Amino acid sequence: MSVAQTPKPKPGKTPEKPKSFRDELPEIARSDWDLATTAYGAKSYAKACPGFRRVYELSKNPKVLSNLAVCEKDAEHFVKAVEALKLQKEVGRSALSAEDLAAADRAISVLEKFTTQVTVDVAADPRATRSVTGAKVYIDDEEQVGTVPFMKAFPIDQGQHKIRVSKEGFKDAIETLVLKEPKTVKLVMEQTSFERATVSVRVDGIPAGAAASVSVDGTVVCKDLTVSGSSCNTEVDAGKTHTFTAVCSENGVPTDACSATTLSREILSKDPTTIALGLAVKEGRIIIDALPKDASIYIDGKQVGSGKWEGKVSSLGSHALSVRRSRYIEHNTEIFVENGKTRTLQIILNQDSGKQVIATVFGAAAVLIGVGIAAGILAANANEPNYVSGSLAPGIVKTTGLSFR
Repeated sequence: MSVAQTPKPKPGKTPEKPKSFRDELPEIARSDWDLATTAYGAKSYAKACPGFRRVYELSKNPKVLSNLAVCEKDAEHFVKAVEALKLQKEVGRSALSAEDLAAADRAISVLEKFTTQVTVDVAADPRATRSVTGAKVYIDDEEQVGTVPFMKAFPIDQGQHKIRVSKEGFKDAIETLVLKEPKTVKLVMEQTSFERATVSVRVDGIPAGAAASVSVDGTVVCKDLTVSGSSCNTEVDAGKTHTFTAVCSENGVPTDACSATTLSREILSKDPTTIALGLAVKEGRIIIDALPKDASIYIDGKQVGSGKWEGKVSSLGSHALSVRRSRYIEHNTEIFVENGKTRTLQIILNQDSGKQVIATVFGAAAVLIGVGIAAGILAANANEPNYVSGSLAPGIVKTTGLSFR
């Protein structure tokens, strides 16, 4: 690698005042040249290298880049030395000799053996699968060209380095490490401020006569939604994962009328987002098979069929069952059904003959004298029936009066 020097006078002639390389520089660059060469002689590379860089910027003389490369090499800034020589080849190809260009190539080949490559990726939290875009990267407190995510690796000197990434709204992430081989460095940035995003939470499956409440991250944001498909609009921090929950409620207080539904979603940006939650009603199926075939069946005081009825009822609490037929003893009892299960009751009414009669109930290992009561048997689901709401609260047993003739 050739370094710009002052030429020596030829022997046998009256020496003329030699023209130094300094004289080739424009007047505006000469003072910086003097400061840089003096600092380099004193091995003050922190002053000399920036000085040579200023001289080149002022003069655009490609020979100055040889001095800069030597200075950076002595300072053990091998990447910067390579960059200076590559720039010299690019801008000085017409002004430099073939020997100078070949020397630059040889120097680059040697210097690159002391460098490696590093790729920097930044996430908002350890679980995030996406990079924090727009973060600036600093290596040993010097800003690098470009921002995260980078399409290619950085050249870097082998050895110990401090890598720092910075972005407004995030806490700086810093890692100090020793690099000898190519490496991908993954840093996690803690977000300190967030944009607000509008989220519309739609609640489906609200039971008739019930209400629903919506909470975000454990805080109730909407309550008393009574129409299935209603929406609750709220604001959350963008760039974070939030938990959305819908429950059946009364005056904002959760009830057991249905099973809660929860969904976690990462809200990536401040653009409006829709979240759909469906409530699952706690209910079971009941099959009533009565004799005579034209006996009327009542659930919670409402006639639902004759002879045989099948339908869904709430699994919370009990329901009043009544089977009636003229000239037969009326059958009244209360029934329960487990959530998601089917219960089958087979009831035979006894004729009202003015004497004590026996009502036989099939489906359980018991026969009771007096008014017949039903025993439950689990069975398979049948055709979809009409939904019937229970009239009694959970845990309350309604006693039906019995009479004999």
